[in-house]
Amino acid sequence: MAETRTAHFELPSYSLDADAALSRTDWNEVATSLELRAAYDDGVVSASLPVDHLKPGRYARQTVTSGFALYRRSAADWEWVGGPVMPVRRYFRGALTGDIVWSTDIAAAAASATMTAGGELATNGAVRTLQGAVGADLGASLDPLTTGRLYARTRATSERAVVASAHAGDAGNLYTALESGGQAIWTVDAAGRMQARLANAFGAAAPVTGIPVSTAAIVGVAGAAARLHGSTAAPISPGLEVFRNLADTAAVLTALPDHITVGRAPWIGGEISLIAPTLNSAGAFTHTGALNTTSLAATGLITGWGGGRVPVSVDDLADVLVPAAGDLAVLTTDNMLYRHTGSAWLGVMHLDTEGHAKYKNTGNQIVPTNTMFRAYFSTAVATTTDVTHTAGSSLIGSFLTLNRAGLWSLDAGGNFGSAAGTSLRSIQLADDVNTTPWKSTGGYSTAAPFPLNVSTTRRFAANQRIALWVYHEQGGSINLTANGEVTSIAATWMGP
Repeated sequence: MAETRTAHFELPSYSLDADAALSRTDWNEVATSLELRAAYDDGVVSASLPVDHLKPGRYARQTVTSGFALYRRSAADWEWVGGPVMPVRRYFRGALTGDIVWSTDIAAAAASATMTAGGELATNGAVRTLQGAVGADLGASLDPLTTGRLYARTRATSERAVVASAHAGDAGNLYTALESGGQAIWTVDAAGRMQARLANAFGAAAPVTGIPVSTAAIVGVAGAAARLHGSTAAPISPGLEVFRNLADTAAVLTALPDHITVGRAPWIGGEISLIAPTLNSAGAFTHTGALNTTSLAATGLITGWGGGRVPVSVDDLADVLVPAAGDLAVLTTDNMLYRHTGSAWLGVMHLDTEGHAKYKNTGNQIVPTNTMFRAYFSTAVATTTDVTHTAGSSLIGSFLTLNRAGLWSLDAGGNFGSAAGTSLRSIQLADDVNTTPWKSTGGYSTAAPFPLNVSTTRRFAANQRIALWVYHEQGGSINLTANGEVTSIAATWMGP
């Protein structure tokens, strides 16, 4: 019996051989041929499938460790198809990226989930996963301890990892973080407003219990712990506002682009404390309440203020860095209150015994007849840095120099000694050379001592010299006697 075969797997056809007898050998040969070429199950691995004399389109099934698997013969290889039990891997092939390779639906309704050949998954339902990784490469190592239970990673320039979009303004929170008891501790609503109910930290800071926000500059990086920006465009908006409590509507601190206000009105019992070794200000300083200069002096040197008409104590007027017209300052070196005119500091008031000087004569001064003679004052009764005393002598007399410009009160007296007869006696306030008299008085004296007094108030420029001039027509010299402080001269600064 002779066997005839084709190039593809088919059942062999037989014809009688020369002896025309079908022997046992012939039947064994037919059985072996069928076993090698038929679809069969070897119960071990798929590599046992036949590899030659196979026609495309034939199927074979094997029982392997992955479960029952069904294979289909292509032109050259066996292709895995599937099996009654889900295999380790299942392949779905589409001709184009957008081809849907599988979909699900309920009772032939619209698709509830689809998968394209390009790998795009769409679903109308919820996606649940114990691992919870999204956007990770297939080869990425995912671990809830490192990547968390929800992980998104971009793969190209300008890609966004996570976007939460509200369908309308009345949507619920776009993000909600819950503590273990179910209470929301951090939310972002549909308008993008974030609210946190626990301590938060930014930069190099750590969360601090009881402090909603804690910020710190990043160590080793130039910058700041925080930066707040106001708006100079209408409506002008502050970069910072601080309120006493949630119910208050008047800020106690407002930082506008060009104006910073500390305090509020009304503020009953409010207080602002400045505590520093040195307080500097390069601009105007204004306030509407009392200024506790004692406390300021106790906390440190005030080296710079500006504006506000509020007295501040300084050791040097130059410490007020940018003074404005009307500013007030107390200079500790002379205990005087100064007001700024807009171009210079002007002393306006002494705060102690300064500003008054008085000098007297303690002996007799001989005054010739018919001669304007400058009186002599040898001894100080009161002194001030506002007045310089040039004593001179009994022969040439004395004069005072007014060191400060302003309004001055001048008072002087002279006591003429007794002389026989009746003659004119007079005294006058004038400059040191008697070219500009300001006030005089006189009278006719008999033999008794004759005291005279003269006073005036007028405005003088700085460095003006003043003196008391005496005169008589006795016909011979007479004495100008001390008589306590009757023969004296006084100058008191009244103000600018």
